Amino acid sequence: MSLLETRLLLDTGPTAQEVREIQRRFAALDLAVTAEGHSYGGPPPTSAFLIVLNAPVARLLDHFAAEIAEGPDRLRELVDFLRSLRADPRRWGRPHAVTIEDAANGITATLAAELPRAAYEGLLAVDVSAVGRGSSPVDLAWDPRLERWTATLTEAPMPVARRLPTRAGSGAGSAEPSVVGLGTAEIAGLWRVVHGVGDGVGVSDGIGVGVGDSAVRWQRAYVVLYSSMGWTTASIAARTMLSPERVRTVIRNFNRDGFAALETLYAGGDAPLRMTEAEHRDAAAAVRRGPHCFGLPDRSEWDAESLAQVLVGQGIVEDVDARWLEELTGIGSGLDREGTWEGASVGGTATTRKSTTSRPRTNTGSMAATQQGRAPSHRRAHPH
Repeated sequence: MSLLETRLLLDTGPTAQEVREIQRRFAALDLAVTAEGHSYGGPPPTSAFLIVLNAPVARLLDHFAAEIAEGPDRLRELVDFLRSLRADPRRWGRPHAVTIEDAANGITATLAAELPRAAYEGLLAVDVSAVGRGSSPVDLAWDPRLERWTATLTEAPMPVARRLPTRAGSGAGSAEPSVVGLGTAEIAGLWRVVHGVGDGVGVSDGIGVGVGDSAVRWQRAYVVLYSSMGWTTASIAARTMLSPERVRTVIRNFNRDGFAALETLYAGGDAPLRMTEAEHRDAAAAVRRGPHCFGLPDRSEWDAESLAQVLVGQGIVEDVDARWLEELTGIGSGLDREGTWEGASVGGTATTRKSTTSRPRTNTGSMAATQQGRAPSHRRAHPH
């Protein structure tokens, strides 16, 4: 699994010795870093006196929050080290401030000098996962009067702040899951799948996942790609017209099983697929009508892949489940005389199953992930 990538900006380019020490410190925290100069306000003495750490703020805080006892101290030690790089007033004019800047999601966290340990504990206790593309840009700052972090809306013409929600539990990850740790090749492969770059039949992306004509694989790849780019659950749901819960499930499944979770007949995951009564009714109707009614004249009966494509591609259901498809295609045992299917949970309540078929584990889609040094079925789960 790739390290969380960060970018450190100093108002004067770091020396080779500073770069070595920066990389050593970050590596000890399981973080990747590149260090370079910036031009905020120009060079000293007219610079903004800033040390800027470009990083996805929610994920960076998750990274430190995972260490329940030591996380606040580790983050504080890192900030103190960064401040020490430009602390000599004889050379730099005055001490520099440290900020964590997430330009992609519009979040900036200001870590002022002399913050108490309680401030670092508080920062790792808040949940900023809901802030992202589509949200108003915010500045996070510690309010010593209230002894809590606030999020100030930077686009408001007057001071307007918001209370930040807390995490689900001590040391827990953000309430919203996200995809982390993808390498450049994996992201590029997902991008090609999502945008249909290839031969139009089975897009070869170097990770063993082709979009072909599968709406199921396409939409799952879309969710994973945009989550890896920092989009929030709400933003992805709005863009794909999927339910927020389905987006969360796709992300969690990917964090658990890697690229195998993108496949149409993926049978893993912890959360059962939940269908509405209307989805059950329409899916049963599609099965009764047969493949020829949906542009598949060469098929006399349904197979799971073709049925999944029709159900998702035609908007009958928003996603599918391998076991549900298996039972649904078993027309004789899956439908009663009125066409009502008895299977996966309806409206959150499980109905009686007529089949006891076990859920087969599929390794489809894992070929190139293994080539990349990654075994999807053993992907280490993110703390979410």
